Amino acid sequence: MLEDGRTVTADWCASDPPIQALEALDAAIHMAASARREYYEDQLPSTLAYIPKKLRWQNVWPVLQAEFKISDMVPSVLKPTFWLINECTPEEFADVIYPTIRKVVYSPRPVPITVVLLENLHILTKKCTEDTLSDFYPMIFYSLDSNLNQLQIAALIALQNVSDVIPDDIMYGTVVIKVKKLLDKKTGDVKIINLVLGVFEKILPRLDNTSILNYVVPTILNMRLGNPDVINRIVKLYKAIITEEKYGITCDVMATELIPKLAPQSVNANLNVDQFNNLIEILYDMLEKIEQYQRHKLKTEGASASGSNRRRIRQMSTENVPAPPFHIPNLRVEQRKTSSAENMVRRSSAATVSQPGRLGQWIFGSNNSTNNDGNFLRVTNILPNRRLSDNTLMTPKIHIAPSSASSPGGTPAGTAGLPSRRHSSIGPQERRLSTANLSPPTVSGPIAMTDVRDISQ
Repeated sequence: MLEDGRTVTADWCASDPPIQALEALDAAIHMAASARREYYEDQLPSTLAYIPKKLRWQNVWPVLQAEFKISDMVPSVLKPTFWLINECTPEEFADVIYPTIRKVVYSPRPVPITVVLLENLHILTKKCTEDTLSDFYPMIFYSLDSNLNQLQIAALIALQNVSDVIPDDIMYGTVVIKVKKLLDKKTGDVKIINLVLGVFEKILPRLDNTSILNYVVPTILNMRLGNPDVINRIVKLYKAIITEEKYGITCDVMATELIPKLAPQSVNANLNVDQFNNLIEILYDMLEKIEQYQRHKLKTEGASASGSNRRRIRQMSTENVPAPPFHIPNLRVEQRKTSSAENMVRRSSAATVSQPGRLGQWIFGSNNSTNNDGNFLRVTNILPNRRLSDNTLMTPKIHIAPSSASSPGGTPAGTAGLPSRRHSSIGPQERRLSTANLSPPTVSGPIAMTDVRDISQ
């Protein structure tokens, strides 16, 4: 009887997941080697979660520890062992599991065991102390120097996973050197190239100027380009290197090594739009740095370095380029010119004469300038009641007589007669005396504005 009132029966125990997991482990011990390897790789890792932690150390770990003595079983046993390492505390790892793992690391081992250890090295480093970490460095360096592609790939994967815990002196003095040597042997292997670039991306913030110039840049330059993913990763790596001034990439290196390596890939047909844009952008960035440096150098030396009209080309696009001016074919627009009133009348007369059969041609004559002087005489003969002022665009002059002699425009005191004024039908330079009173009569109410012709009548 359980605390919650349930009765424990044989059927219930047989269906309990922890009991089933322990029974399967007991049965696997008596199986053949091939069946045990399959069980350790596939079934046991998925059932360990159902087994209580105390039973893991009492029942599961002793079985796995015994299998470590058989070299053929070690690759299969490592998978459930790493599950236990991931779940245990650093103290449990140091006291219980690490002594067994250390024997495997320092003993002669086949390639599959080394591959599994390297691929899961990040799990080990989470539980290791600084002293125990040094036990795994020789395995990494040995795999990098190996001629086996499987070990090289596993070592590069391990470097990406554990780069944060590797000391700087080992990183500068050993890791970057061995990675460069590895790529020198595999310049055309796309998988190796991608893994090397992944290592550089991880360790780049920790590298100094010397390591960048002596190992990272030469390693990248030795890569065989062509794969779009490789080109894009190199572009991103160059951008990170160029952006940080602490790396000290000189303009000479950009102009003589980096740009000549990348520029031919700008016509790579396998690049998509984003990859092409990233490539062009980094090329412009390097060219701009070279331009700034060289202009400053020339100005310092006293030479003339005028600005280029092609600067900031990469900032221009079809979206912000102004549209060309729109022109209508065969359309000529002349600037408007101001003219006097008489010239405007003559143009109007000429336009009217140019149309045959119109009355204006008979009145104003031809368009010949020599005959324009008689146009106004013809108007007088045909229209006797029409004044010359009616043929011009000048504003008619309205004269208002003053209400008294003291009003403005009135008769000055002590003079005989009225002042002279210009008549509308007389030329602008001729003046005669007028018999009309220029002052309006003194009346109440509004006064109508009257033309001088009406006043004379």
